[in-house]
Amino acid sequence: GPVCGMALVPAVVADDATVIVTSVNGQVIRVPLKSIPVHGRATQGVRVMRLDEGDAVATFTTFLTAERDPERGTP
Repeated sequence: GPVCGMALVPAVVADDATVIVTSVNGQVIRVPLKSIPVHGRATQGVRVMRLDEGDAVATFTTFLTAERDPERGTP
């Protein structure tokens, strides 16, 4: 297969965000953004999920983990 696949969607996210990627066949991975290395434009990118043959990325989302605040009652 090709060395580089296509990027799904570029996104601007906070440094402490978590990324969840879901494949068409139901594979799901949750990755803290801090664990994904940053590379320059001349690189081949970073593999976040290894897909089985015939599978493809269906969706991805990002979210921030809320910090616990006992005074405000947040979990």
